[in-house]
Amino acid sequence: MHGSFIVCLKEMIVSKFEESFWIEALEYAGLETTFRPISNQEIADETAIKLIKSTIKKLNLDERRFGEIFGNYWINEFARQKYFAFFDSCKSVKEFLGQINIIHQKITSNLSKQNPPIFTISWENPGTAIIEYKSSRGFIHIAVGLLKALGSYYYEEISVYRIDPNKIKVFLK
Repeated sequence: MHGSFIVCLKEMIVSKFEESFWIEALEYAGLETTFRPISNQEIADETAIKLIKSTIKKLNLDERRFGEIFGNYWINEFARQKYFAFFDSCKSVKEFLGQINIIHQKITSNLSKQNPPIFTISWENPGTAIIEYKSSRGFIHIAVGLLKALGSYYYEEISVYRIDPNKIKVFLK
């Protein structure tokens, strides 16, 4: 997994909660408290998954709520600063959705084990997308949160719902 994802997780926990939660999440995941993620380095999926699951537990959140909090932080704070070029190259949620797989490929291109999620998007009509999420990591709850946050990034009203274990429905207004 791309290290920036875990750097963002740490930043979110420290800024929105407190640093002690980060230390507790590291310990609960079986990691050294000196663990420091680096944005442009690869982190083993197993490590990242354990850390995210321990964070959810330590913050006493369900996956859905965690996905919303993390998604909002990633899109509207972290990515706004670090990956603004990808977001600024698109002018709407719909345009961003059309570029989402390309963006993931570009961001992970420097990793030896590229394994970004794949999104298959089909349009029921011009304002309704069905998005199939494909990833071995099982972070659809985070994908839903990220998609919801795109609405606020682009100042658009959208509704996002998980409709089955690997599908999300997005209503653009």
